[in-house]
Amino acid sequence: MSQVIHKLINKDGKYVQLPPYRAGEAGYGNLAIPSQFTESAIQEYPLGTRLVVGDRVYRYCKYGAACARTVNAAFSVVDMFEADVNTYGAAVAGDTTIEVDGASAGSPVKDAWAGGYLSVLGSSQTYRTIMQIISNKAATATDPYPVELTLEQPLPFDLGDNVSCTIFPNLYSDVRTMYAIGNGAYYTCVGWPARTISAANYYGWVQTWGPCFTNRAAEDLSAGGDRDLVVVGDGAVRVVDKMVNAGAATGESFQRVGFSLAINIPTAGNGCGWFYMQIAP
Repeated sequence: MSQVIHKLINKDGKYVQLPPYRAGEAGYGNLAIPSQFTESAIQEYPLGTRLVVGDRVYRYCKYGAACARTVNAAFSVVDMFEADVNTYGAAVAGDTTIEVDGASAGSPVKDAWAGGYLSVLGSSQTYRTIMQIISNKAATATDPYPVELTLEQPLPFDLGDNVSCTIFPNLYSDVRTMYAIGNGAYYTCVGWPARTISAANYYGWVQTWGPCFTNRAAEDLSAGGDRDLVVVGDGAVRVVDKMVNAGAATGESFQRVGFSLAINIPTAGNGCGWFYMQIAP
């Protein structure tokens, strides 16, 4: 199996770290340190590539829609593929390829799941193993449209035919703001866009860690201890305590994204625009 082995080249506090090798993706071996404020119609790095700029961290992603606002959070809209997914044929310990059921002829397309994960569950639905997908072939034309997967490592055990499993695509393979999806509360927040994105299917960076400025909720931060922040459906942040006290979060659990950098001073309307993001270090 091919590998990319590289040193971390730190240039003025900046460096690029490639994810594990995935044959199904473009950009492997690219160690050029980019500006996080660039976009491209062509994939230049593997999805999920980590760019460190001082105490800020960014991930390379594919935007599923144009992005005109960068003060609101970005969400991953990928979902696990699980409907009637089973292994197609048996595999033995040591194999690095297996076949699973696809959706239809040609679906998924070649390498659509590269960088995603395979979870083998089995009939008891208990944990067995999670392995990263290096690449996949396009689904064949005959029902159940088997798809051959190449895995990151050899299987640790034998797998029989028709064993239940799920596929979770690369988290950074379809990123959008709430203006493209309507309500971010149903999705996983992956960070904040580093810049505007011109069109769907363009590539760029999303900030996942460190100091950031965001659209703030119009709420009073004058009480001491108003620090912990969650992201809500419109891509803005709110203080956890304010959500609970207002009754808006009854029976809900919003995603935590960091803590406020604002000084809590006794002034109504002291918003939380500056915050320290804590999503993916």
